[in-house]
Amino acid sequence: MKADYCKACGHQFTEKEKKKAYNRTVFGIIDNVLNLKSYITFDFITGNRWFKVASLLFLILYSVLVLKLNGSQIRILDSRDYDVEYNKTTKEYFLVTDEKQIGLNLYVPEKTDKVNLITVDSNDKLINEKEYSIDENIMLLYNDKEHYVIQSGRQELELYVIME
Repeated sequence: MKADYCKACGHQFTEKEKKKAYNRTVFGIIDNVLNLKSYITFDFITGNRWFKVASLLFLILYSVLVLKLNGSQIRILDSRDYDVEYNKTTKEYFLVTDEKQIGLNLYVPEKTDKVNLITVDSNDKLINEKEYSIDENIMLLYNDKEHYVIQSGRQELELYVIME
């Protein structure tokens, strides 16, 4: 395996001949099987240090991007049942619909397990309060004398259902 010259005639072996002789040995066969395994399992890529660093950076950047896009705040998402309008001055949401009852579509950040739906009259007097888990459907009714407040932890959204 380590010979550079033929013992009988003194011919110098080429690298190709050495490689061919090595591949016929038990060690060469084992190396070839391990090489084949690394290609089948993509270990030749995933075992590379730079691939691991690049993967870790990608995951960090992806997480930051998802957090930036979705945010850590509860918010109202678009729905086919209503159009969302927001008044920045009063910080109120308006759900414009032609339905008497609509299902509220919310984005709820992870680690949030419950939201409170508070029904308030036009004088800000509490009418009703109900707690929902994040997988429950929240149904809102149109009433021009009432509006809703959604609370989740320290976050609060005030919203009105308006008929078109």
